[in-house]
Amino acid sequence: MFGEDKGVHMFIVALRNQNGKLYKGVTVSDCGAKFGLNAIDNGRMWFDNVKIPREMLLNKYADVTKDGEYVTQFDSAQRVFTTSIGSLVGGRVTISKISLQCMKVGLETAIRYSYQRRQFSSPSSQMENKLIDYPIHQRRLFPYLASTYVFNEISYSIIAEYREFLELDPSDPKSEIMSKNIHFLSSLAKPLCSWEMAKSLRSCRECCGGQGIGSVNRIAVLIQDTESFLTFEGDNYILLQQATRQILKDYHIFKTQSMCSDRISFLNNSKKMPSPVDLLDKNFHIWAFEQRERLLLNKSVELITISLTESTDAFEAWNK
Repeated sequence: MFGEDKGVHMFIVALRNQNGKLYKGVTVSDCGAKFGLNAIDNGRMWFDNVKIPREMLLNKYADVTKDGEYVTQFDSAQRVFTTSIGSLVGGRVTISKISLQCMKVGLETAIRYSYQRRQFSSPSSQMENKLIDYPIHQRRLFPYLASTYVFNEISYSIIAEYREFLELDPSDPKSEIMSKNIHFLSSLAKPLCSWEMAKSLRSCRECCGGQGIGSVNRIAVLIQDTESFLTFEGDNYILLQQATRQILKDYHIFKTQSMCSDRISFLNNSKKMPSPVDLLDKNFHIWAFEQRERLLLNKSVELITISLTESTDAFEAWNK
């Protein structure tokens, strides 16, 4: 406005008039048949010099008065944008939850089937063995079953924090802090949950043999309809990079200002390895994971530092 960039804002734009005809400058196109989710009608649109009244601005966080004055409660264009799209984080939270549910459906089908289906028998028995009795079959399903318990806890904890965030006033200082943390958590949970779901459904399909292909058993249908989860609401690899950036920012603050966020609280944990070592003791595993995270973080910082010294372009250094 008046030569000053106010950032990205969102508007409601009418595509067709009352007769169903496209307005001038508006072009739309159907995306056609897809690998899955064909019940959802996806399309594309283009705008060429389309003008709309200022009343079409979604003005909860920023507005333009009749006199042409731009008003907002925030102090920066970036803050307006991040607050406006904050609700989109719910998409990642939702996909994480749906991925978990799809894992449960596939595993329930495959495990139930493995208790019914019999194949081969030992020379000393006339009764064929159930598929579930074979260790190789258990190893193809049980690790994913264990994953559902982990992701179930992760999913519900993120949803609880997201609900608390939605109840806050955007001007509340706590809102910005929670928004960043939920963005961080959802950027981690969505890739991890959707990748694990994709692998588990594939294993479930194979463990059911020909029955896994039938639509009636839902596994093949779920594979088709959830494949897009890997790129919905952000490409999984890009989301992990965003989470990594936040960790590196926290690390920098920790080193320069001695302020440690909850995300890297393990850096303040100087516990020694539990003795004697008991592989069934959860405290040993917590210690081991913290040591692993500390080593990986220090290594990442070292690599980024080397890249920055070798390149004057931060973008180039980050993508090496």
